[in-house]
Amino acid sequence: MRPRTLTAAIGTGALALGLGMAGAQDTGPRQATIDPLVAAATATHVASLANDNVIPPVETTAGGTAWLFLDAASHTLSWTVEYAGLTGPATAASFHGPAGAAANAPAVLGLGVQNPIQGSAQLTAEQAAQLDAGQWYISLSTGNNPEGEIRGQVLPVEADAAAAPADDAALMATLMADGQAVYSANCRVCHGGNGEGGNGPELAGYSLLANAQTVISQTINGGGYMPPFGYLDNHSIAAAATYIRNAWGNAFGIVTEAEVAALR
Repeated sequence: MRPRTLTAAIGTGALALGLGMAGAQDTGPRQATIDPLVAAATATHVASLANDNVIPPVETTAGGTAWLFLDAASHTLSWTVEYAGLTGPATAASFHGPAGAAANAPAVLGLGVQNPIQGSAQLTAEQAAQLDAGQWYISLSTGNNPEGEIRGQVLPVEADAAAAPADDAALMATLMADGQAVYSANCRVCHGGNGEGGNGPELAGYSLLANAQTVISQTINGGGYMPPFGYLDNHSIAAAATYIRNAWGNAFGIVTEAEVAALR
C-alpha cells in the first residue's frame, strides 16, 4: 500500500469524505457551494468512473462519481457528476448505451463538462428500462483521451445491500478492528480521532454515510478535491467504510468486500 496522508474535500452536497491527499487535481471549474441536483442520499442509481473501465484502458489517475435519480413514473432522469485528476480539461461527457461493462456503445445523451456536471432529461420507456438493467454508462473525455479517459457503468442502488449481513457479529468485529487501523493511519488527520471533523467533514452522525455505494465510490474514485483511492485493496476499503459507518454513534451496517469489488 502506498503511504498517503489525507486532505479535506469540498463537497457539493453529495458525499465528500475527504479521504485523500491532494495528488490528483481537479482540472475543471467548480463552485464549492453549489447544491447538488441529485444528492447521494436520494440517488436511485450510481456510477463509479475510472480509467480501468475504459475500453481499452488508459493511463490516468483520474476518477469520478455520478449520482442519478430516475423518476419511475415519468422516466425523468436527473444527475450530479463529480470528477477529479484528469490529464487535461474535460472536452465531453455523455451517457452511452445500450452496452454492458465489457463493450462500447454510441452516445445517447450529452452531459456537458462543468464540474460538477448537473442536468436532467426525459427518457423513453425503453431508455429507462436500459438504465435500470445496467446497460448505460457515462464516459468523460479529454484532449489526451478523446475516446474516453474515465468511464463508469450506471447501476441501480440496492438500499438493503449493506444491511443484509449486519447481524454477522464476527464479521462486524473484524471489519471494525481493521477499519479502525485504516482510519487511524489515513483518515484521522482531517476527520479527527472521533469523527469530529476538522479540515474534512464531521463523520459522527453524518446521514449521507447511509448510502454504502456512495461511500465505496467516493473512496475508490475520489470526488471534488479528493483523489481516487482505488489502490487500496477491497478489504481495506470495506473495513474503513464499515468503521466510519458504525463508529461514534453511527449505525449503518457492514460494507463487504464483494460490494467494493462490484464498484471497481
